[in-house]
Amino acid sequence: MLNLQKNCVRSYSSRLFDRNSKPSICAAILSLGFLCAPVQAQLKKASEPKNVSITVYQSMAVVREVRELDLEKGTNKVVVEGVAKTLDPSSIVFHPQKNRDRIQIEEQNFKNDVLAPGEILAKWIGKPITVKQFLANGQTPEINGTLVFAQDAQAENCVIKSGDQYILGPKGQLQIGSLPPDMVIVPSIVWNLNSDFSGKENCEITYIANALSWSADYIATVDDLDKNLDLDSWVSIDNQTGTGFKQAKIELIAGEVRSVSRDIAPMPRFARMAMQPLAAAMPMPAPQQEAIEEYHLYSLPKITNLDDKETKQINLFSAEKTPIQKKLIVDSYHPIVIQTTPDGGQLQSVEVSLEFKNDEQSHLGIPLPQGKVSVYKRDREGQLQFIGSDQLRHTPKNETVRLHIGNASDIVVERKQAAFQQVSKQVRKANYEIDLRNHKDKEETITIVEHANGDWKINSSSHPYVKKNSTTFEFAIKVGANSEETLTYEIQTKSK
Repeated sequence: MLNLQKNCVRSYSSRLFDRNSKPSICAAILSLGFLCAPVQAQLKKASEPKNVSITVYQSMAVVREVRELDLEKGTNKVVVEGVAKTLDPSSIVFHPQKNRDRIQIEEQNFKNDVLAPGEILAKWIGKPITVKQFLANGQTPEINGTLVFAQDAQAENCVIKSGDQYILGPKGQLQIGSLPPDMVIVPSIVWNLNSDFSGKENCEITYIANALSWSADYIATVDDLDKNLDLDSWVSIDNQTGTGFKQAKIELIAGEVRSVSRDIAPMPRFARMAMQPLAAAMPMPAPQQEAIEEYHLYSLPKITNLDDKETKQINLFSAEKTPIQKKLIVDSYHPIVIQTTPDGGQLQSVEVSLEFKNDEQSHLGIPLPQGKVSVYKRDREGQLQFIGSDQLRHTPKNETVRLHIGNASDIVVERKQAAFQQVSKQVRKANYEIDLRNHKDKEETITIVEHANGDWKINSSSHPYVKKNSTTFEFAIKVGANSEETLTYEIQTKSK
């Protein structure tokens, strides 16, 4: 007998008959369940997964399991228990490993209405039910009737028809004689399979599960001289599928895969990289790659468990003594104005950036997945202190990584436009004056990044510049300890 109270389901095996009365209605229900038992016995359970591999994307995953089916010749009803609750039924792929052409799926059902008191009662409308009451005097009378309405699993929110009467919100414990036949204990796939042989078959089952995602995080430790950093990459895998996966091989996809409605775009060929932990102070071996579309695939080296509602962190790689360049940058394209000076100038913040090349010489040379980078540095006592963080975008090998970790507090940059001349309808001249004041006890190099549109040229400048592209030019200016430098230049632009 099944009892529903306070959102719990309890099973009872006693009191099928009242000693002083006729058989109870619950006993009749159980008897009916026994009569139906031969039908239920035809349901064959697939084995537990023999091996599991999961490819995790930004917000979903492809799950592959190998399970053994014990088939009879003819029609078989097979249940695969313990699949993800967030499974996309339209994505299921069934692949027998040996007898692929001898087994055919005739019907497929995804059962996700797992045991929950409210869902059980919702499927019990119109069926016999018992309300067992517990009185203060110790008596336990019962109300037998038919469930006609259930808002949830509480008896107070139900309506029961008993004889010619309707009982609204009776107090007590709800009892039913059996579970609805289509209820499942765990999310399951149910197949009607037609087999032309009898025997056991290992089958690979593949499907897409939502609510399984991953992200990358990095820990960077900068040395005392700002010349090198140690970089550790960690992967955080978040499983919210309602199902745990045991002894799973994990692969991670970096890139944006197009997913439409309940389906996914055809799986491309991926760049396969076996990500092994780096030996201390040794460069990373070159990863083996295939021809790729727009994605990269990382294979984690160890088999692991992914429990439901768990966030697991796994070390992806480590690299030591990666050469870096520390840069102090003021970019006119997106200046941060601290304040305006009385003479019309602007005090602008100076960005502190760290740059390194993602190549083998830097002990890297692999595609770096997008993720947060937290940067630390040791103080005089040798303790790690947090000095900033930035979001690293997906970076292919041999590209430069630039991390903006904060703003300099002891360097002041003041910018003002000294003159402007409209030479003609299309030609303009502008003069700029940029004061750089270094209040630190050591020399610093400050990079001034300037931008211009149209046809432009620098007529004159106090310091040399480098043209980076058609709209950008830079000045790298050394400013001595507790000193000041002034950059002046005149630019001429011609609109098209």
